[in-house]
Amino acid sequence: MKELQEKLIRAIDEDVRSNADLVEEMLNHEKDLLLNDQINFFREGLEKDKAAYLEGELKEIRTYAATRSSRDRLDVKKKLIELRAHYTGELFNLVRKQVLDFSKSDTYLTYMQQGLGGLQVRPSGIFEVREEDVSTMEKMLKKAGYENEVKTAFMPLGGFRYVDEENRMEFSCSLDEKCEEQMEWFASHSSFRIMEREDCHE
Repeated sequence: MKELQEKLIRAIDEDVRSNADLVEEMLNHEKDLLLNDQINFFREGLEKDKAAYLEGELKEIRTYAATRSSRDRLDVKKKLIELRAHYTGELFNLVRKQVLDFSKSDTYLTYMQQGLGGLQVRPSGIFEVREEDVSTMEKMLKKAGYENEVKTAFMPLGGFRYVDEENRMEFSCSLDEKCEEQMEWFASHSSFRIMEREDCHE
């Protein structure tokens, strides 16, 4: 009887231990699953945060690069405009010098005579010339039979201007004005351009 009781107790103990081990194993399995789920949850969250951070950094880099590129292009265009203005200025200075040399030549007198010859001069009109051309203009008018007044005006390159306020008439044969008109035309219509190379920004 005693042996039977001991066997029964041992059987119950083994059964309890076996069930306890099973329960412990199940609990450990559940714990591992929960732990893995938690780790995966945090890992996915970190991956999303990292992706968002990297995208923000890339966007900022792209914005900076675009801004820098625009600024560089603006600087290049500014330098090109300054360079074009420099060369155009040199060209205009050369033209002025050539016109000034022309006004000191014998051909200049022919130019003045041709301008006067195509003009309908009236007694009320006056002539404006640079100071060094006053005597020349007076001689030309006298030779043509005119007695009009000759006044000095700021006209460095030469030529003359005829003004008849009474008859509301004005005629310009001023080399300064003609030179200025040609320069304005050149600036507006000339194909002279200093172009920017595309590979400067590559």
